[in-house]
Amino acid sequence: MTIVVKIPPRMNVLTIDTLLKQTVNEALVPISKEITYDLTGLEKIEPVGVTVFSNLLEWLLACGVSQKFNIPNRNSGAIKYLDDSLFFERYTGAKIFNNASVRDTTLPLKWINHPQSHLWLENHLITWLAKVLATSKKSLIELRICLLELFNNIRDHSGENAGCIFVQFFPKRKKVVISLSDFGVGIPANVKKIHQGLSDGEAVKLAMQEGFTTNTTVRNRGVGLFLLAQTVVDNNGGELTIRSGDAHVCCNKDGVTDLSDYSGFYKGTLFDITLHTDKFDKTLADDEEFLW
Repeated sequence: MTIVVKIPPRMNVLTIDTLLKQTVNEALVPISKEITYDLTGLEKIEPVGVTVFSNLLEWLLACGVSQKFNIPNRNSGAIKYLDDSLFFERYTGAKIFNNASVRDTTLPLKWINHPQSHLWLENHLITWLAKVLATSKKSLIELRICLLELFNNIRDHSGENAGCIFVQFFPKRKKVVISLSDFGVGIPANVKKIHQGLSDGEAVKLAMQEGFTTNTTVRNRGVGLFLLAQTVVDNNGGELTIRSGDAHVCCNKDGVTDLSDYSGFYKGTLFDITLHTDKFDKTLADDEEFLW
């Protein structure tokens, strides 16, 4: 039997719970083998909404679920944004509007396997960021290391070998948002194998401490989440939100806030990163390339 899933008017880090609850049950099994997404009421979708929606679609496809879209109001800003992000081209095989194209301020939706991640980050994400921010790739070295660590974590701890990433630059706000998600095991499950009795929120906060490691792989150096928070919050003054299992932890200049009691269960791990574009050190220049 086909179920109809109504997409909330605003898709953000909180309202994604509405989408997940309608599609996945408490046993983490798809509620139906046939789903139609009703986008009638969708008015605005944030980068994190694009990432999670895509991640859900990919996971349900892997589970053999047939999925369709009902889009009566094709002229809404949110639908045009998704179309320009190549969302519908990926999941329906065609754009809604013939003139839909990737915006200069958007790095389009990417479902990326770990073996591709290092080259993609260097040749696409970091190169694109350096261009739109009018800075050097060298000034983004710490961010590059952090994102590589996140993809390593997906491979080493989630049980998955791929994640979904979406990046949006907001010139007027002087911010760039990076949203990365996987539908794997999640951070708390791995932490609690060693530190039992913690809540999911406590497990994520422990994983963010300097030097923490589960020692599950030789690559896990215990610097990933700590370095990520240091780079995003301490060095840039930005914001970092992590959702994993029942955990919902937010980090900003005011400290770390555990919002786990106010959120639902997230299958896997979601990183939502907001960076201030005017805080990057633009005095660092890339090494010159000599032509012989």
